[in-house]
Amino acid sequence: MGDTAAARERWSAHVESWRKSGLSVAAYARQAGLKEVTLGTWKRRLALEEAQPVEFVEVKQAELGVARPHCIKVEVGRYRVEVSGDFEEDVLGRVFSFLEGRA
Repeated sequence: MGDTAAARERWSAHVESWRKSGLSVAAYARQAGLKEVTLGTWKRRLALEEAQPVEFVEVKQAELGVARPHCIKVEVGRYRVEVSGDFEEDVLGRVFSFLEGRA
């Protein structure tokens, strides 16, 4: 599964074909004579490369114009996280790290 430019181009073409096919990864891999796990690995690898980096910006409650925010909503890709009231920053960071691994 080398990470050469030729391999990258080949797997990128397969991932694009899979997306257009409407098939599951398993069905496409069977049809194309590929290993499902390898196609899945490249699908995730290429998706991570295409993903926009997430930047956290500190917003103080006073800047929101309210004493306490009712709800903060963050959408990253297909995930949406809503945080109400007080929260621990490290917990939210761990949530995003977990979701990035599932992309």
